[in-house]
Amino acid sequence: MRILIIGEGGRESALAAKLQNDPRISKMFFANGNATTDVIGKNVHLSEIKELRDFAIKEKVDLTIVGPEAPLVAGLKDEFKNTILKFSALLRKWQAWKEVRLFLRNLCRPMISKQLKR
Repeated sequence: MRILIIGEGGRESALAAKLQNDPRISKMFFANGNATTDVIGKNVHLSEIKELRDFAIKEKVDLTIVGPEAPLVAGLKDEFKNTILKFSALLRKWQAWKEVRLFLRNLCRPMISKQLKR
């Protein structure tokens, strides 16, 4: 699975740090990223909605996770939805957070099970 994480803060770094050990994830990209995310994956310096969409298509990104709200307000979700790219947003609204939390729980469950068996 190839993942694009949009954002450059600690929330995105923490998420990437947990996801890097998942064997299902083959590559992580970060727009714009930071020093920590550059070590975990590849930082790409893109900020325009269409640039992000084109990058996700070109790199065959399976899932895009958005941390900050600004790209969502600018129409990122609609642009990605029109091209049938999988999309998740880390929003402060409870319902959206609940969906993301359930998704991440299911994604991380195999890793947690392995850790508990040790």
